[in-house]
Amino acid sequence: MHPFLRRARRRAGDVPDLGRWLGHTLGLARELVPAEAGAILLDDPAAKKRDEETTLTFVAAFGPAHGRVLGQAVPPGQGIAGRVYREGRPVRVDLSSDDPARADFFPGVDARSSFRTVSVLAAPIRLEEHVCGVLELLNRQGAEGPAFVPRDLPLASLMADHIGRAILNAVDLLKENELAQRDALTGLSNVRGLDAHLEREARAAQREGRPLSLLFFDVDHLKRLNDRLGHQAGSEALRRVGQALATAVSDAPARAYRFGGDEFVVVLRGDAADALALADAARAEARRETEGAAAPGGVLPAIELSVGVATLATLHDDDATLGSRLLRAADRALYRAKRAGRARVALAED
Repeated sequence: MHPFLRRARRRAGDVPDLGRWLGHTLGLARELVPAEAGAILLDDPAAKKRDEETTLTFVAAFGPAHGRVLGQAVPPGQGIAGRVYREGRPVRVDLSSDDPARADFFPGVDARSSFRTVSVLAAPIRLEEHVCGVLELLNRQGAEGPAFVPRDLPLASLMADHIGRAILNAVDLLKENELAQRDALTGLSNVRGLDAHLEREARAAQREGRPLSLLFFDVDHLKRLNDRLGHQAGSEALRRVGQALATAVSDAPARAYRFGGDEFVVVLRGDAADALALADAARAEARRETEGAAAPGGVLPAIELSVGVATLATLHDDDATLGSRLLRAADRALYRAKRAGRARVALAED
């Protein structure tokens, strides 16, 4: 569900088990309007952001063919779902009648799922004023079937609105969670997410037998800069160092974090040689990003970084402490770099 939740919103957050919830909601829709099958289709928010036409993907379904339709996509603008998505109003279509709306029916999904659609009830799902998907119910059951009746339309719209509000809340929660794990000054991930990411990467490196490195950065002489130009200038220097690290890791299998204060961490899928090359690139980028830059209180000097580098060399089965050990080893290497005169890179000795 996460790719379908990455939509622009005012706020953000942590995601509930939407799959389970949407399944429950479809069950409720089935009780309100008895149907042989039904589904929730959502658009592609990345395509919408690029102002491109979007497919509609089956993200939840019930009925005899539900397992065969999940994950399938309806081409942009195609089918009754495409019409409802485009026009933003509910419809009911009887494919066995002379209803002109049956011309919109897209037979591709039935062909791939070995299902026979006789009638369709569909309503738009909205995030506030924007349509993001469609609720579909197929083949009415009971004494009034198989065609849906006029009173079914408001019930379908009611359920679609309920689904839209739930997705809206999930989008907000996801954004809130992302913001909580992002450093406001630098835009990098903050230390809240580091431990879990590092342990996952360490276990994967252990399992796959590949190297993993950690780089521990420290901004040299930040206190001296704060004393001379003020703390706002120091904050601008830290912001620019964060930007330099983001640039340095942009083409690498790596993730940068602000560890706290004037310290930064990069987790890199690579060996010691890769880590040393990245350290040199990051230090050069930090100098370019800061030298002569305007800041409150004056002009920034070229900022130098000290770096400690540690790489997993010996992997021990079922060792749950590899990530934290790697972090400690890089931290010790960083202090060696600082004791040796700063503005340099030191490799862990252990």
